[in-house]
Amino acid sequence: MKTYKNLFQKVCEFENLYNAYLKARRGKCDSPEVLRFIYNLENELLKLQRKLKNQTYKTGKYRNFIIFEPKERKISALPFRDRIVHHAICSVIVSIFEKKFIYDSYACRKGKGTHTGADRIQKFIRESNHNCYVLKCDVSKYFPSVNHEILKQLIREKIADKKLLQLLDKIIDSSESENSTSSDSGEQKGIPIGNLTSQLFANIYLNKLDEYVKYELKIKYYIRYMDDFIILHESKQELHKIKEKVILFFASMRLTLHPKKANIFPITSGIDFLGYRIFNNYRLVRKSTVKRFLKNVKRKLKKYDSGIINFDCEDSNTPVVLDTSEMQNISENQKLKPLNYDPTLKNEVLIYRHLQKPFVFDKLMESFNSWESYMSYANSYALKKSLYERYFKNVA
Repeated sequence: MKTYKNLFQKVCEFENLYNAYLKARRGKCDSPEVLRFIYNLENELLKLQRKLKNQTYKTGKYRNFIIFEPKERKISALPFRDRIVHHAICSVIVSIFEKKFIYDSYACRKGKGTHTGADRIQKFIRESNHNCYVLKCDVSKYFPSVNHEILKQLIREKIADKKLLQLLDKIIDSSESENSTSSDSGEQKGIPIGNLTSQLFANIYLNKLDEYVKYELKIKYYIRYMDDFIILHESKQELHKIKEKVILFFASMRLTLHPKKANIFPITSGIDFLGYRIFNNYRLVRKSTVKRFLKNVKRKLKKYDSGIINFDCEDSNTPVVLDTSEMQNISENQKLKPLNYDPTLKNEVLIYRHLQKPFVFDKLMESFNSWESYMSYANSYALKKSLYERYFKNVA
């Protein structure tokens, strides 16, 4: 198997770090942490480059928080400079692993995604026998279960650059204190949800399942999106055998199937996958997704009606860093006032707080339009019309 060397130097190149910075800052330009980095950009990138080259770089402290939609998850976020490093690494090594991934893996890959995956599973349904059955599985607690040593070995099957491997090992082990746990045998496991590298690591880890199903079990109709996968087969009994084989294979990967989410059912019932309920000739929006949307839009409309919503920045106390020379160009209706000095910044830079932001209505409609786009990939004309008539017709 071909392995790749001389990659670490590419990761550390200034141009690569700068491009990684551009990717990492997308959608984050109002963050004080990002703005501090931008203010001294060249020096910050050079300092980061020196630490990487000298192998003195250490991963920063994780900031942990919980999200509850669609289910409770612990998210771990790293400081901005660490996110730049992750982008720099991925820009170099993703293409190496992409060559190894099977076609029908759709999570966190360029040119793939939920809509492409939904199209593919519908194509499978049309090609297969209408009397066939579906095995739909979910890996139980996937990210917390990823075994560090197995992951490192899988990475070493393609990468032979010692310095880059040391850096990747540091990232894998960086969350041991908070995000990973030890098994009964003392093995470290768990990668944080929130890291860009974790998305790649997760695909590398489960690519072993993809290869097992496609090349050893020789399953034609198989598709995976992160830790959810689907297998179609004309024999229900054969699917039960496949399920047992997958369970045995997972034991070697230190993984388990979710006991309540590994089911076999007729294809005529439709396949609940990637946010849609997919049938032969049509697909519907998942009911639970509609309920979450309605809950979210009702909350926003209530705030909008009361005049307190701010879609640009729902927390009106979020600080914004501006150079004092830029203040002359700010229109009066922006209503900015100085909040306090930040001793970590130069004297001529103040932190300001937005008291009011424009375009509230546009942001409200953007929220609806994003959901409209999602629903447009399903047979949802009546649903979209009903939602518009009920919630958005009188918004002005």
